[in-house]
Amino acid sequence: MSAIAFYSRCKPQNADAIDIALATKRIFIGWPMEKRGASYTPQNLHSCVVDPSCPPAEWSKWHALSSKSSQFNKNRNLVAKVGIGSIAMIPRPALGVIYCGRISSRFRLEDNPAWYGDYLALRERQGLTGSDTEKTWHAADVAQAWSVEEFRPIPVPRIPAWVRRSMFGRSTYGVISAPDSIDSDPYETLARLIESPGFAPRSWTVEPVEVERRLLIDLSPSTFEHLIVSLLQLEHPGEVWTQVGGSGDGGVDGVGANDDGSVSGLLQCKLHYWGGDVFDCQTPWGAAANARRYLAALSYASRIDLPTDCTFLNRPEIARLTIKHSGSLPLAMSMRVGSIR
Repeated sequence: MSAIAFYSRCKPQNADAIDIALATKRIFIGWPMEKRGASYTPQNLHSCVVDPSCPPAEWSKWHALSSKSSQFNKNRNLVAKVGIGSIAMIPRPALGVIYCGRISSRFRLEDNPAWYGDYLALRERQGLTGSDTEKTWHAADVAQAWSVEEFRPIPVPRIPAWVRRSMFGRSTYGVISAPDSIDSDPYETLARLIESPGFAPRSWTVEPVEVERRLLIDLSPSTFEHLIVSLLQLEHPGEVWTQVGGSGDGGVDGVGANDDGSVSGLLQCKLHYWGGDVFDCQTPWGAAANARRYLAALSYASRIDLPTDCTFLNRPEIARLTIKHSGSLPLAMSMRVGSIR
C-alpha cells in the first residue's frame, strides 16, 4: 500500500450519501460481494459480505462463485493500493466543491454500520426506497469504507483541470493518475490544496512558458474547445465560429462559416493527441472540401506523425494566441494572462 490520490462518488443506488460521508468522516465504495448462499443480515455484514481485504485464499473461494467478478476485482485492487495518508476525494460539482481528506485508517468492512438508520432515513428524504431487503442491500452500500481525518471542501475551480476530468466520467471511483504535464504529481498537488484551499495568488503574465503551464492546469476538455473556438473567431473576425462538440458532431468541435453560410473552417480539439488522422471525409462536414481544417492539442508526444490535411495548433501556438488576444478573452482574465490590470 502507498499514499495515492483517489476518488469515490459515494452515490450508492442513486442516493447521494455525502451527508453520511461527512458526518462519519468516511469514504465509501459500493458493489459489495455477497457470500453465495448466506442470508443478508444488515447488523452482521461479515456473515454475508466478502471483505475485499481478506486473505487471497478466502477471496479466491468466494470470487469463483461471484457473478460480477470484474467489478469485485476492481474493489480489491483499489483496497490494495490505498494506504494510510492517501488523499480521498468526493466530487460534488453541483455544490461547487470537491471534498478532500487524508485517509487515517486501513480499509474496513463495517460489520454493523452505526449510521445504518441515518442512511435509510436519508434515502427516504431523497425520495428513494428506505426499506432494506435481500434485493437492496442498503447497509452493505455504506459499509465498505476508509476513515478520513477531515474532509475539506475545495472549490472546484481550485482543483486543476487535469485532476477534475478524471472524476467526471462514468466510473463510480478511481485513482487519479499523473498526466504528461508540468504539474504531474496529483498527490502532491492535492496535498498542497488541503493545506491551503484558497486560490494561490497569480501575477499577470505574458511569459509563453508560464502561459503554457496555466493552460495545462486550468483547461478541461470543454473549456479547451471554447478557448480555441474563441481564438479562431478573433483570428478571423469576418467569419462566425461556433462550438459544436457533442453527439452527432461527426468528430468536429468547432465550425467557422462565411456570411453566405458556406463552411470556412473545421476544428478538432484533443487534450491529448497521439498521432493519426482526425478528420473523416465521411462525417456530416465532409462536403466542406474547401474549408480550412485545424487540429488543436495541449498534450502530445515529442515525435508524432501529424496529419497533412490540417493546421496543427500546438501548445506554444495556443499560448501565443492567448497572449495576443488576452484583452478579449474572459478565460485569459481568469488565468491572469496579459499585461498587469
